[in-house]
Formats: sequence, C-alpha cells, structure tokens
Amino acid sequence: MATLDEQDFPTESERKRVAKRVSRRLDRIAILREEIAQLTRENTKDRFYIATHRLLPREVLGEVFLHAAIQCSGTWLAPVVISHVSRHWRDVINSTPRAWSHICIRIIPNSSYSQIVKTWLELSGHSPLHLRFETPHWGTGTSLGSYLALLQPHVSRWYSVEIFIGEAPHHTIWNIQLLLQQFNFDMPALRSFYLDTTRQLWQDYRVLGGVVPMLKHLNIGHCRPGLTNHWLSHLEALEITHAIHSLYYMHGLLQACPLLTSLKLDVVIQEREMRGWSVVELPKLRNLFLNDIIYLSFLRLPNLSSFTFSKKPVTCLQEGHKLFSSLSIMLEMSHNTIFQDLSLVDVDISRFNITTTDFPSFSNLHLTRCTIRPDALTHHDQTSVWASLNTLEFNSCDQIPDALIDLFIEDNTWVGSLRRLSFSDCFGVGPDLVARVLACKMCPQVAYSASTRTSPRQITSARSGPSNRLPVFFPAPTPVTLPPPPLPRTSS
Repeated sequence: MATLDEQDFPTESERKRVAKRVSRRLDRIAILREEIAQLTRENTKDRFYIATHRLLPREVLGEVFLHAAIQCSGTWLAPVVISHVSRHWRDVINSTPRAWSHICIRIIPNSSYSQIVKTWLELSGHSPLHLRFETPHWGTGTSLGSYLALLQPHVSRWYSVEIFIGEAPHHTIWNIQLLLQQFNFDMPALRSFYLDTTRQLWQDYRVLGGVVPMLKHLNIGHCRPGLTNHWLSHLEALEITHAIHSLYYMHGLLQACPLLTSLKLDVVIQEREMRGWSVVELPKLRNLFLNDIIYLSFLRLPNLSSFTFSKKPVTCLQEGHKLFSSLSIMLEMSHNTIFQDLSLVDVDISRFNITTTDFPSFSNLHLTRCTIRPDALTHHDQTSVWASLNTLEFNSCDQIPDALIDLFIEDNTWVGSLRRLSFSDCFGVGPDLVARVLACKMCPQVAYSASTRTSPRQITSARSGPSNRLPVFFPAPTPVTLPPPPLPRTSS
C-alpha cells in the first residue's frame, strides 16, 4: 500500500481510491464489533455456567443470601430483589423459606398488604417469623384485624414483633392503647418485642397481655411499659432509648426485671432525688450501657464484666472523676471482682479512681471522643489502671498527651501488660508516634487510622460548664452472695 504524502493535494482518482479503502475498513470494524459482542455474550454465558456458586447446593446459597441481606425494616423486600437477578437465583430464593420470614405491614389508608402476607407466609414454610407493623397514618377507624386473622394461625412461629407508631395528629393515647390491645393473645414462641413512637408518651401501657413464656428481649423507645406486665420477670435483655422518664419509674422497672443479663438505658431523667430508696440487685447482669451515673447509686451488679457510658455533651463533657468514683463505689459495694471491660464516650478524664488492687480483672479500656488531662497520668505505679491494661483503644480522641505513651516505655522497652493499642481518627496522633511504639522491644500490636480532620474538636470541660451540684446518695449496703472466682483475663 502506497504511502500518501500529507502535503500533497490528492487528485480526484486518488480521493475515490482512498475513500473506498476507508469504507472497507469501516465495514470490517462493524463486523469485528459484532463479532466481539457475540463472543462477549457467549463468554458471559459460559462463565456463569461454570461459576462457583452453581457448584454449591441451593441450601448453601440460601445461607449466603440470608447472611448478606441487610437486617432492617426493608429486609422483607430482599428476596424479591434477589429473585430478579437470574432464574437460578430465583430458584434458590424460592427454595429458601427463611428468606421469606421477615414480614413488614404498613397500615396505610386505602392500601392492603393481605396478598403479600399470604405469599410470604406460604413461602416461609415453618421458619420463625419476624413481624414489623408500621402505622405512619394509623387512625381510629383502621384495625389490624384483617392482618392478624392471617397471621394468628401461625402464632407458634412468631419469633419477634416490632411495632412503630409514626407521627400523626390522631395518634392519641386512647387509640394507641386500642392498637396495642389487639396483641393481647398468647405468643408461645415470641423472643423479642420492640415498640417505639415518634414522640414521648407519658402513660403506662399494658402490652402483650397474653402468655409469652419465651420473651427474653425488650426494646422500648419514647414510651413506657406498665410495671405490672407479667413478662418483665423473665426478661434477659432490656433496651430503653430516646425516652424521658422519672427516676421513680426506672427504679421500679429495674426491680421488676431480676434476671437481666444485658441492660441499655439511654433515658433522660426528670427528677434525681434518691434518699431512702432501696438497692436493686441484678445478679446475672454482665453488660451495662448507661447515659447517667445516677443509676450506679442503687444498682448492685456482682457479675458485671462490661460497662459502657455514653452521654451526648450538650454544653460540656461528663466529668470523669465523678463517673469513676460512682463506678468504683458501686463495684465495691457489689463485691464485684470480675469487672473487665470499660468503654467511655464523651468523658473528660482528669484522674482514674480505679486500681488493680480493687479490681484485678480490669484489663480493657475503650475511649471515644474523650479528653485525657495530664492529671490522669500522675501517681503511676504497678497498681494504677494504666499498668493493668491489656487493650487500650482511642477513637476520635484528639491531642493525646505524649506522657501517656511514656508510661509504657522504659529504656526503649515496652513495659506493662498492654498487648493491643489502637488509634482511630485521633487528631494530633501521627505515624511518628506509631513508629516510636513499634520501635520498642516487646511492643504491642498497633492499629492506626489517620484522622482526616484539619483541626481538633471544640470541647468544653465539665469544670468550666454548668455544674451539677445534686449529690448522689448510695443506699446502705445489703448482704449479697459472693460471686464465683475471677474469670481468666482475656484480650478483647
């Protein structure tokens, strides 16, 4: 093929000859593109045919789907979505009953979910059912009767029930109680119950009036279950969040739940007078989440092993020394020797009132958005809290004092029992500090995630903010049974 000089002016015959060559190339390109598209389609089909998931039994693929599905109010739609991926996945989903065990019913005027409920009940087989009732526009003229008529024949499969009452002007105390009364029948297999509204309700509600012998977990928000509910006595896990209650109500509620092993209270307390109140002993409680230290004055927790304190700072951080003093006194009066794990959120740490002499098993400390004052690092010895730690984690804790790291380094050797050190999103902590730790002999495992913020968080110490001068009174100690010997120290 002759090479054309770009500086020459082509003759008419040359132009026609070159134009034919261009046309032939374009035709060839079109053929190649079609061939590539055909080869791609064939390759995709063959790759799908020999894909690993086609070698797995449907039961295994069903388990993969169940673990990958997001557990939320929209979970019930997940099998419909996955069934549209391919015919093979549709066959897998239709043969996986547990994928259809989440049923969400929205009570909306002029809308019916009856056919959907029937389909889900049929495809779920004998799997435990997880039911959620949402009433964003529920009114006095609407009833759950049509849905409950479909669901009650399967009540032996009810594993969890969630009721969410949305914001609407007709959500009065009266019709909310009418809605809850529709669930006053026996639920022999029910394990978990959730009830929440979009605004605070002040009246005590009697819910689940039937027999629920297996109920273990209760999650309540913005409302208060009546203290006469018979199932409170066998609860094992209790969560109350986004609520405003009196301390008198909370004291009575905890007294009615003696078998708790896990407790989360994110509640605003209205009045705080504690004189003359009796202690509440929860001998089986292992995990505790609080947003107010007032509870520590009357709780006795001989087997508590994990404690989380988190209080959103409105004007200032929570004063750490008050928290540590209250926690220390509570553990001592509970004769607790197995306390191990402490997590703090939004706390101003000026000093620790916890020592290994009093709590020999204390070994894991997790700090989130906390401030460590230099005073907290004084009086360091073999009985201090820093010397006993196995795990120390900082999350969004800005400007950590260098003196803290100095406590663990002696002659370029890492001393103490600390085996895991973590920094995540901590402004002022850079790779040089991590390198300094890793350069030590017998250094711990270090996890580091750099902060992307350009400045530290603006915080106010509780000592410079409005002070809480209300004293915390601890009731007189009562005889308690000594716990078993301390558990072996473990690393989280």
